[in-house]
Amino acid sequence: MATRIGALKIRELENFFVPILQNCKNIVELKSIHAHVIKYSLSQSNFLVTKMIDVCDKCEDLGYASLLFNQVKEPNGYLYNAMIRAYTHNEGYTSAILFYKEMLRLKDPERENPIFPDRFTFPFVIKSCSGLVRYNLGKQVHAHLCKFGPRSNITMENALIDMYTKTHSNLDFAIIAMEHLEELEPDDTGNYVLLSNIYADLGKWDGVSRMRKLIKSSCNKSRQLVMKCKTCTVKLELPPPTQLNFKHGLAG
Repeated sequence: MATRIGALKIRELENFFVPILQNCKNIVELKSIHAHVIKYSLSQSNFLVTKMIDVCDKCEDLGYASLLFNQVKEPNGYLYNAMIRAYTHNEGYTSAILFYKEMLRLKDPERENPIFPDRFTFPFVIKSCSGLVRYNLGKQVHAHLCKFGPRSNITMENALIDMYTKTHSNLDFAIIAMEHLEELEPDDTGNYVLLSNIYADLGKWDGVSRMRKLIKSSCNKSRQLVMKCKTCTVKLELPPPTQLNFKHGLAG
């Protein structure tokens, strides 16, 4: 019971700091907040340290982000993701990859608290591979993505497309990722335009032709939807004002 009460108290204190950190504008303010976090014995809170690292990311101070991270004895997956995200945002691609490699080392299921890369990890690791123009490294990360199996999403597919296109070693992989994205967002003409350009780079003109037809079809659907919306009218049937009773508030 005492442990549960203690956990609730910690959560209350963490929640107290969240809006303060969200409104934090610079590192000077963050250091002051950090001092209070230490005062309340919350310096080992993965939750709060993740929030503080997000502020460092916004303020482009990765040195202080590293200091915060290194003070945590048992960083969790959210904390690793925050560091990978911060370094990727600030073009510290090599450091982002190093944090990812450390994360892989901690995924041993025999550990008490194994850490696995997830759908929040891979988009930024893939973007770092793209920033380093490391095709082979990008392929390895893509293989990890398939192995660990987080569900594919639009952000992930876009990161893969960008990586394979920028490294330019093999656009066939970009097409595979793009075709997955086409399934996720069938009505987004921007995806078709990008895939059309990739097909053109490879000289696959049948693919270009197919994308043009899909773009035309998607545009026609959009026009029909707009026309349909213009012809729609919504009629609200309300009683005369004299029949409305506000004495007891709004009736449900």
